[in-house]
Amino acid sequence: MYSYLKTSAIILLLLSIIPFVAHAQRPDDSDEKGCKLNLNLAEDKYKNGQIDEVIDLIKPCVQGNSNLNKQDKIRMYKLLIITYLYLNEHEEASIYMKDFLSLNPEYQVEPNVDPSEFIDLFYQFRTRPVAILGLKVGVNSSLVNVRENYSLDNSNTALGTYSTVLGYNATFSAEFPLSKHFSVATGLVFSHNSFDYTARQFGYSVVGVKESMLFIGIPLNARFNFTKDDFRLYFQLGATANRLLSAHATLARLDSLNQDLGIQSVVGPTEEVLDQREQYSFSAQAALGFHWKNLIGKGYLMFEIGYSYGLNNLVRTESRYDNTNLIYKYNYIPNDFSLNQLTIDLGYAIPIYKPKKLKNKKSKNL
Repeated sequence: MYSYLKTSAIILLLLSIIPFVAHAQRPDDSDEKGCKLNLNLAEDKYKNGQIDEVIDLIKPCVQGNSNLNKQDKIRMYKLLIITYLYLNEHEEASIYMKDFLSLNPEYQVEPNVDPSEFIDLFYQFRTRPVAILGLKVGVNSSLVNVRENYSLDNSNTALGTYSTVLGYNATFSAEFPLSKHFSVATGLVFSHNSFDYTARQFGYSVVGVKESMLFIGIPLNARFNFTKDDFRLYFQLGATANRLLSAHATLARLDSLNQDLGIQSVVGPTEEVLDQREQYSFSAQAALGFHWKNLIGKGYLMFEIGYSYGLNNLVRTESRYDNTNLIYKYNYIPNDFSLNQLTIDLGYAIPIYKPKKLKNKKSKNL
């Protein structure tokens, strides 16, 4: 009788313990405490050489919707990768390496800590960003390049002078890295450009013009990165296709015929000159800048100084004389000109990662 009671007590004790053991080994996929407990247990078993037990302990957590924090998930994926590599199951290891890099795309291997098999597999994956998207804002200085002079006076002597006026620009940028040192950069640029023009004519009249134009442009640049660390210095060359959205001019004419009459002025409202300007133009450009990563958040602080050279005449020659107000009210005929500009921009960009295993790539970080 005593032996029977003793046996029954042992059975009841085992039955009461089994659920807790099962909970530690087969956690619900949403059980944070259970998954974390099993992660710690799996790491201990791996260190003690009980590698066959590691996968069953933690795989249910990564396959489900566990509430583990990011760092614990990274530990779990890495342990699975190392375990599968030890078991020579490279396909499974590759699956979890992709998940690992999706969660931790900026991981840097540690040669003194990471197993060589893990490092070899890591370097078989694309780890650079597929794109770097950003926003830049800045100022520009417009430099007018006169192609041919026009005037109601002698066009050889009444040349006039141009002076720059600060404008502004905003750029939605997109960079696509092709290798460690080369990338293609494009985007969408909004540029507001202004300049002043002054000319003395007929010996008594001075005309002053302030013209402002708003462009939208699509640049395409080839970029060379001198460095590949967090601080990336680069130089780029390319071209931009521009579309003129608006153009207007504010004009004033001052006449000084004699001392008795004094100075007479003609100042009118802003004139719309979009119809007298070419709607499409192109420019060549060069720029020097840098991307500084992790200085503010996980993205790139951007700084760039650029120069663009206008390739087209911006005056629509067949419409030069269409606005009669410019001619008869202000004695003004626009010259043929193109527009160069110096730009300074500051911005911020975010890298976009999409890990992918690359064919025939081994032990080389791409």
